[in-house]
Amino acid sequence: MLKTSTEAPGSGSAGRDRGPAASVRRHGLVTFYALAYLVSWLVWLPYVLSQDGLGVLGFSFPQVLGTSQGVAGFAVPALLLIAVTRGRLGYRPEPYVDKPARDAS
Repeated sequence: MLKTSTEAPGSGSAGRDRGPAASVRRHGLVTFYALAYLVSWLVWLPYVLSQDGLGVLGFSFPQVLGTSQGVAGFAVPALLLIAVTRGRLGYRPEPYVDKPARDAS
């Protein structure tokens, strides 16, 4: 017989197993690499197309930035994945617990 549920859609543990966030939780490493590749290209694209690169766009890239925009290629996906997989608590450092050494006797 068909079971019916009285829970609202999207509530409970079954709601956590569907959608893009659940897919990111299951495939975290693949998602990180895909996002890192995408964000890296999105960040570098203005430089590559500017007068300093291929010269397609009619502006020169600010020399103040240098190559610092490359950091975003890994930092942005890492921060997004922390938010999706661990929530707000993922940004807090884990408490350090000093464990006493075991006695050899």
